[in-house]
Amino acid sequence: MLAAEVDEAMRSALPAPMPSTAGPAQERDLGLVMAQHIRWQEAGLGPDRALQLPALFAVVRLIASAIDQLDVTVNGGPAPDWLRRPRRYSGALDLGDLLQHMVGAMCVHGHADLLARRMEGGSWRLDALHPSSVTCRVSSTGRVGLEFQVDGVDVPQLPAKHRDQNSGVDYLVHVPYLVSTNRPAGTSPVVENPEFFAGALAMERQGSQLLDAGTYSGGYLETDQELTADQARRYRDTWLENRRLGLPPVFGQGIRYQTTAIDPVKAQFLEARLHTFQQIASEYGVPADMLGLTLSGGSSSLSYASAKDNNRRFRVNCLELFTRQIADALSPLLPPGRNEAEEQRLVFDYSEWEAATDADAEPVTD
Repeated sequence: MLAAEVDEAMRSALPAPMPSTAGPAQERDLGLVMAQHIRWQEAGLGPDRALQLPALFAVVRLIASAIDQLDVTVNGGPAPDWLRRPRRYSGALDLGDLLQHMVGAMCVHGHADLLARRMEGGSWRLDALHPSSVTCRVSSTGRVGLEFQVDGVDVPQLPAKHRDQNSGVDYLVHVPYLVSTNRPAGTSPVVENPEFFAGALAMERQGSQLLDAGTYSGGYLETDQELTADQARRYRDTWLENRRLGLPPVFGQGIRYQTTAIDPVKAQFLEARLHTFQQIASEYGVPADMLGLTLSGGSSSLSYASAKDNNRRFRVNCLELFTRQIADALSPLLPPGRNEAEEQRLVFDYSEWEAATDADAEPVTD
């Protein structure tokens, strides 16, 4: 049996036609993938799904882990017990977990929210809230001010002055990532540009269909040998069964698989993926080299000096935006000082973190 007859015998069962060159069948398969890509992108990307994007997850993980390494003190002294061991979802949560919760919510939703109740003796009970349960509206006076609801119930914002804080009352501690004119309650890159993040996630999904190590259905089997109809069916069934089980098929008779999937280099998928990582890192102020990326996509050749500079830029352009907002929000919970000069404030100590990162920043040569 000639190769052309093998094609005819196998055509009805193979998942894709078997042309010798790309033709309408390939265009159809790629068209379906592209249509799915468009549907994913047009659907947008809600904050609750944003961390499905690997690049964003990497950025949030890096920020949260860096802040978790910082010592948190109160004007040089230890943080109070109620802050070191707050509660979330009726379970014990230490300060590190609380900070990670807040950083993640700020990165994705644009704000983090806590419910604070003053207890006897001046301590506080803290409960972390899911950002979607908190709604805010601009004050009815027309001035830029916020009024909050938690699950549809009005909740007052924590008063800045201690004399206005009452025991047994639930207050909202609101921590915005970045305040804008249109979103005074807080915003983030995910909130402001959901189409970009949806497109990035769609590209990841599209790539998993197009570039899946040879298992993409748009391909065909070919051979220069003569095969009987029974041999053709046997090879066909072996191919389909191994695809189903995820196993590599082993053929004889010189049979080889030819994929019609687009080549990853020609598709520039890897370059687009690298650009997405760099774009997301830049939106959060994270130096690309800290994620193992370079502008050229090659290996890093950071010197000791440039690594230290990256650490400084990471602190100034990224970390301090989070820690300053968190300190501003939580400091009113601390006991008042005798005067303004003695007011207590939450402090994030960067000294040990900087010493550790500087120690790791050893010279690297090309």
